[in-house]
Amino acid sequence: MSENESVQTDATPKNGQPEKKKGKWLKRIGLALLGCIAVIVIVWVFFLPSIVTGVLHRRTGYDVALKGLSINPFTARVSIDSFVINNPKPDYAAPEFVDLPAFKVDAGLFSLFGNRMVLEDGDLNLSYVALVQPAGKNGVSNAQLFVDRLTGVSAPPAKDGKPAEPKPAPGKTEPAEFLIKRLHVRIGKVIMIDETKNTRKELDINFEHTYENVTDVKQFITADLARSLLGLGSQLSDLIPGEAGKTLDGVFKKGVDFLTPAEDGAGVGGKVIKGLLDKLDSKKKE
Repeated sequence: MSENESVQTDATPKNGQPEKKKGKWLKRIGLALLGCIAVIVIVWVFFLPSIVTGVLHRRTGYDVALKGLSINPFTARVSIDSFVINNPKPDYAAPEFVDLPAFKVDAGLFSLFGNRMVLEDGDLNLSYVALVQPAGKNGVSNAQLFVDRLTGVSAPPAKDGKPAEPKPAPGKTEPAEFLIKRLHVRIGKVIMIDETKNTRKELDINFEHTYENVTDVKQFITADLARSLLGLGSQLSDLIPGEAGKTLDGVFKKGVDFLTPAEDGAGVGGKVIKGLLDKLDSKKKE
């Protein structure tokens, strides 16, 4: 045996012990990483709903309950299970506002970093929505108050019950741009409550529609939805905030003339419900 061979033989580890120790350390590191990931997943699954409901309650003052919420940050997929919002007291005597058994949506991941939000696909199942006019002289509907507080226009009362300090009027801002490629909507019941007159109307509309390529809130007022809501009367439009309420108000008060497209082809309410109102107008003339 040569001298080089003898040295090489002596340097060879016995029974491969260093390699085994290295393998054990790698396994321990791998198990530690898996444990950390498991803890993060558990916290994400079990604590995310309570975090979201807590934030919404502090910002709006509304009572919020959420059974399940999952968000995939890599695909921008959101799934909501049993989402219930109740009106705050003493602002409203009636507790009901929104009961949303299920909501799933796939957002365009890269659109989250741009100026235009894109929703690829969605499914919204709304059991009921209750629109309430409070008894106070200066009270606004529960839907309008929720939107105002959520967007920061107003704030809920402090914990000691004192009224919140009025916020400065926000400057004029451009409406957010969005595109909803597909959204399937189901609405079971619409409730209208007027606490000034102590009246309550419930209407099972059982509305179901698939919206496509929506870029304006007014596009949600379709012919079928307008026909379903006519039974609640014109007061309903006063309880719905934003452009949707204005469009519905035009439907109830101005009829076909409100939806007649302008000379430039841009109708106020759009052609989406013009067919319905044409039929209603023709029946009146018969």
